[in-house]
Amino acid sequence: MHFSKITEKDIDDGKYKGNQRNIMMIVGNGFDIDVLHFLNKPGTRYSDFVDYIEENESDDYKTNNNLYQKLKKGKEDKKWSDLESDIKTIIEEQLSKTNEEDFEKGLIKLKNDLKNIKTTFAKFLRKQVTPEINSQVVENANPHDGKELEQNENKESNYPVNAVAKFLGDLTPDDYRKLKFKKYQTRHESQSLSNEEGALGYYTLYNWLFVNLNYTSIFDNCFDFNKRFFDPFRNKSSMTNISFYPAWKQMYDRLLVTRTINGGEGYIRSNKIKFSSYLMSNIIHPHGKEWVPDSMLFGFSSVQQLKVQPQNNNIEKLIKEFIKPLWSVSKLKYEPLFGEADLFIVYGASIGESDAWWWNHILEQLKKNVDETGHQPELIIYNYL
Repeated sequence: MHFSKITEKDIDDGKYKGNQRNIMMIVGNGFDIDVLHFLNKPGTRYSDFVDYIEENESDDYKTNNNLYQKLKKGKEDKKWSDLESDIKTIIEEQLSKTNEEDFEKGLIKLKNDLKNIKTTFAKFLRKQVTPEINSQVVENANPHDGKELEQNENKESNYPVNAVAKFLGDLTPDDYRKLKFKKYQTRHESQSLSNEEGALGYYTLYNWLFVNLNYTSIFDNCFDFNKRFFDPFRNKSSMTNISFYPAWKQMYDRLLVTRTINGGEGYIRSNKIKFSSYLMSNIIHPHGKEWVPDSMLFGFSSVQQLKVQPQNNNIEKLIKEFIKPLWSVSKLKYEPLFGEADLFIVYGASIGESDAWWWNHILEQLKKNVDETGHQPELIIYNYL
């Protein structure tokens, strides 16, 4: 899988010059928790799921499922990544056994326990995220829908469009100054902004890939940019479909110097600066979807993460049942994306061992030197304490 390369032949409006920026945003359960909290609905926290099992499953289920016995210990302090750590711990405990036959029986038991947990988890998610809740999500994400506003205004001011158009405004002034993402965009030949922060350009294509690590459709309902949210053909003179805002919030009251093609200077308030731009987006679920329960993956990133290493290939083969990147075919599907991304964004995800495959690949790219084109990817983490 690769980021699509959009050429001037694809966008033949005479304005686009191939200036494309690829953004990979990884979204975790924090997004679902925030949205459900905003709607005053029961959440999808780890502890919520354990409570659901306690209330809805039989005593036999709870007594005989070894994985559940680990899940419920310290549930209030645990995150979803801890569930996957528990899977790893059980495997390590099995590896300490010297009898390979006992180990195999233990892994088969873990596999069946996990299958039952996944079935219950799918039922839990359907109870927590109903079609009615998804409908409320859409209504709240686009509060202006159907109201009498100026043409296209309602589809510019909804929350998902604002999120991708104004995300630089989420940075602090210091972080904004450090960010190189804004500096190597090509200036449009007839309109440019020049100030101490660097040049930002018109007619840039922002190509977003949303990596949704959640199993629900809450994020998808907001960010698939369907016709209720987004008009892909809003302009008559070009194929641009979004206004990109380059300023951060703390500088919105400042006046910035602008230079015209003739060399003249003028002043403009920073919150009025917006660049006519192009938006493309795609959403993937590498760990599966709750509406396809068997697609949901629980586990960890590699055999090497185990404290006790398997002693032969047969045992390692049994363990691979629980390696998420293997079953998501991540190397083939997703690995090429990292070298093509200009910016990584992480929102609501636990940066731990269970998804280390993703974090390690991002880190590898951040460590690379600037290439001959000036390309050096960067990382923004939304960190809520």
